Amino acid sequence: MKIFDLQGNNTNFITEILAGVTSFFTMIYLLSVCPGLIGCRGVTTDTIYIGMCIACFFGCIIMGIWSKQPFVVVPSVGMTVFFSSALMTDMNLSYHEAMVITTVSGLFLLALTFTGIGSSVFNTLSGSMKNGISAGIGLYIAMVGLQNAGILVKDETNIWKIGELSYRKTDIFPIIVLFVGLIVIGWCKKIGMPSPPFFGIIASCILV
Repeated sequence: MKIFDLQGNNTNFITEILAGVTSFFTMIYLLSVCPGLIGCRGVTTDTIYIGMCIACFFGCIIMGIWSKQPFVVVPSVGMTVFFSSALMTDMNLSYHEAMVITTVSGLFLLALTFTGIGSSVFNTLSGSMKNGISAGIGLYIAMVGLQNAGILVKDETNIWKIGELSYRKTDIFPIIVLFVGLIVIGWCKKIGMPSPPFFGIIASCILV
């Protein structure tokens, strides 16, 4: 694949395929979370889901072919919550009004990117802040997994807490799937296999 200069970037075709599949399975939860946050607010959940799929597809294609960067383009949970809660709930804007504001802000950020101002602003961030963003995203993904497994639940005050883990009161199977996936990821990491999360996801899927 000369167009991507895999050898020059110290990688190969198999590694990139594994990384892409791993990223897909890691981020696919966004397509189930984000439409639910916006649905029933002037637009159907199915419409949001299809729109996000189309945007992700073309965004990832453009990112790979044009910019030649190994990044996935997916909806932002933070921006989705801001869209549904701050704009549509707190400010009582309609779906179309909130979409106009989001579109204008997106065009503004696009202009900052093309002019190079966005890169200059990003370079001013400290290393700890950049690492903190990545860590925050990882913690959020971990929280979603713990929630789906039933380890984290919400109480009457809408605060997350550890659920009842008794096998008599809780479906223990999702928890088993979660820990099997984590063990497989750790084992693959220990023996030096490429893309350990991918094999953890496969192991979890086999159990399910």
